[in-house]
Amino acid sequence: MNTVPVGLAQHLYRERQIRKLGQGEAALAIGVDPKTYKAWEGGGPPTSHHWPAIIAFLGRDPIIETPVTIPEMVSALRRRKGLTANELGKLLGVYKLTVRAWEAGRRLPRGRVLKRFYDLADRYGLGVPRQLG
Repeated sequence: MNTVPVGLAQHLYRERQIRKLGQGEAALAIGVDPKTYKAWEGGGPPTSHHWPAIIAFLGRDPIIETPVTIPEMVSALRRRKGLTANELGKLLGVYKLTVRAWEAGRRLPRGRVLKRFYDLADRYGLGVPRQLG
């Protein structure tokens, strides 16, 4: 029975099985220590800077392939570019807590900050529906 993987651990495991790789080989393909990879397959979260390599290994974003809402877009941008909330905040001229509030849907970027976000997302190749602004 083919089931759709849910969560990073299942995506990693399934991709490794498809490629017929051991955990050490998958770790090498991603560029991390085998213990780090094993922790991810066991449900541990990766750090921000590991996400781009994970996404490249999987060939897709395992969390959400097509972000639609602003919180999804902010999260996808951070994940796909390996940015911390602080790093994205610096790029947009806001505090990291503001970025986290956007991801949680408690606040949304507006005005010039929203335009800067859209411009940054476009520059990084994340399709952004402009009607959301």
